[in-house]
Amino acid sequence: MSGQQLVAAVRAGRAHAVREALWAGAGPEEDADGVPVLCLAVAAFDGYVAEALLEGGADPLRPLPDGRHRR
Repeated sequence: MSGQQLVAAVRAGRAHAVREALWAGAGPEEDADGVPVLCLAVAAFDGYVAEALLEGGADPLRPLPDGRHRR
């Protein structure tokens, strides 16, 4: 599964598909238009998808593209 499929699963709010994409080799640090997919999940208040990304290795302390850190 590609990073694009992971991004699509995150945007669709499909935690199971996120887990499948990560298991198939997609990177948990994928970007969607310069925004980490974990940020997309958090902005959508989707705890299930965020949890799947964190379990898959997403870095919750990764700086944002502009260099700021999440708060």
